[in-house]
Amino acid sequence: MPLGISSWSLHRDLGAGRLSILDFPYKVKALGFEDVEVIVGHLDGNAQVLRERCSDAGIAWNCVSAENNFALLDEQGRKEQVEQVKRAVYLASAVGARIVRAFFGHVTGEPPVGLKYLTLECIKEVARYAKGKGITIAMQNHGNYCNTAEEIVEMIETVRSKNLGACPDTGSFPGDVYSELERLAPLAVHMHAKTYAFNEKGDETRLNYRRIFRILKDAGFEGTYSLEYEGEGEEPGGIEKSLALFRRYT
Repeated sequence: MPLGISSWSLHRDLGAGRLSILDFPYKVKALGFEDVEVIVGHLDGNAQVLRERCSDAGIAWNCVSAENNFALLDEQGRKEQVEQVKRAVYLASAVGARIVRAFFGHVTGEPPVGLKYLTLECIKEVARYAKGKGITIAMQNHGNYCNTAEEIVEMIETVRSKNLGACPDTGSFPGDVYSELERLAPLAVHMHAKTYAFNEKGDETRLNYRRIFRILKDAGFEGTYSLEYEGEGEEPGGIEKSLALFRRYT
């Protein structure tokens, strides 16, 4: 399976100006990655130039991350979030990416009555738009709303679109990672492999990636294993350790 990386893995270097998003493809290709996922907030109007840089570097641009929040009662707010995801879909189709990663959202306190219906309507609308562009929406367990495997499966199966799937994030399940992943893996079209720290053997200290990758393989997952490094210290060093770990178990 392809080993990819999210631009979030280098967000500190990008934010501090130590790395330009236009140099991102060359940086991660040199490290050994096969494709990239780019957060829309990192683009700064450089999408087509970045597409050319990816081509020049010989690395695929596989995913655009929309960074949305559908968990809003305010109708205008939801419309704006739907348009945000649609823009990410349009962008993905323009640069040759096939996946748009999207969120259910975040709420304060208990989810209000009726929010699930409103969220479903948002997802249905962006899935229809994605179908017309040949893009697949990957819904991630991000934030505190609809972040369990059971809730995500229910949402996806209710919408029933071939252009809608899941993006399991190994660092964001509220319960047991492995049982949650087993439930969600059959619907996965993309995934986030979080890493934080490593022991002397090079294994991740919080997550068992031998077990995680086995669950995904057994479920027939054919998408990208996309690294999202969130450890402390210098990002490139942690990214290199992450890649070495993934290569051992994929």
